[in-house]
Amino acid sequence: MDLDHMTDEELYELIDDAQTELGKRQTRDVFDRELAEVVQKGRESGVIETPEVGEQWKQPSGAHDAYAHGDIVTHDNKQWVSTVTPNVWEPGVSGWREHAVLDPETGEPQYPDYNPPTGAHDAYNTGERITWNGQVYEATQDGVVWSPSEYPPAWELVSEDDEDAQVDEDAQVDEETELPEWDGNAHNYTTGDTFTYEGTPYRVRQDHTSQPHYTPDQVPALYEPGTIKGDE
Repeated sequence: MDLDHMTDEELYELIDDAQTELGKRQTRDVFDRELAEVVQKGRESGVIETPEVGEQWKQPSGAHDAYAHGDIVTHDNKQWVSTVTPNVWEPGVSGWREHAVLDPETGEPQYPDYNPPTGAHDAYNTGERITWNGQVYEATQDGVVWSPSEYPPAWELVSEDDEDAQVDEDAQVDEETELPEWDGNAHNYTTGDTFTYEGTPYRVRQDHTSQPHYTPDQVPALYEPGTIKGDE
């Protein structure tokens, strides 16, 4: 967009349009947060049933039994994580992302293939990883709806060496460092945060709000385990 050649009137119109769109987005963000809080409180009180992690997906009949952001289900022999609240869509169609699983032999996360988002509600966000043409990529910004080949600046290639270095730098802590315990009660975690869960240190892979039934050892897409120096 060439702003230098715009008239004052065109610039003012552009600013007005941008402010209008920003206001809509902020309103949607507030609504989404408030709705997520209502669902969370409903689940905690037992008014809304909390699905078991990895349970077989069932078609919701309405908002009262719809899935929430972060819910993990099994469908078509794959595990899926919900990207929106409320979610009444079928996994693989919209509103779901194929869930990363741990390799039973190596214990390393296996990242799902890139799946073209259908809109902003299931776009990729900073820190999320996918497999593209046999290689692992990590989103470097929020709201990514393009593949690594369509828009390379939105993705960073993660090599095996890079991943090991990241663990050494961010997931390892000194013996004398005391990390806080994981808080599963709707705590807002930011990418890079560290904590311990059942004696194991973890690093947060992407921004999210924790839920008590999605523990760090069950959701490798959100948390990666580290090692404490001196234990090896």
